Amino acid sequence: MSDALKNLQFDQNEIEKVERDFSRLQLHPIQHGMVDAMSQIMIGFLPISKIAIRGFTWKVMQNWQTRNQTTMESLHTMSLDETVEATKEMLADSRRMYKRLLWNATPEQLKAFEKGFDELFHISIKMIKETR
Repeated sequence: MSDALKNLQFDQNEIEKVERDFSRLQLHPIQHGMVDAMSQIMIGFLPISKIAIRGFTWKVMQNWQTRNQTTMESLHTMSLDETVEATKEMLADSRRMYKRLLWNATPEQLKAFEKGFDELFHISIKMIKETR
């Protein structure tokens, strides 16, 4: 993680709220596995707790499911192109959500943040292609 990213500051009230909310959830093991897999690429990129990243990932997944009127499990039956598009949508949602939570980010930090999300997208696509 670059120094610019290490020093990012996020809305602590929102971080604590999502940690509390996520710690109370009772996820099905499949859902838990999907949250963990999707969160794994964010951990090490953002200077917030793993549980907060998992909580925000769960929120993004829920929003995607609602918007697309489907379940996360449907990703397994989608074509490669559809899975890539779904991943792109969820990462765009994540980028907007985390950016909204940033406090006092410098132009250098914002540039590193945007570059990091671009890299996360490429890493995610590579992982999807390797597992197909």
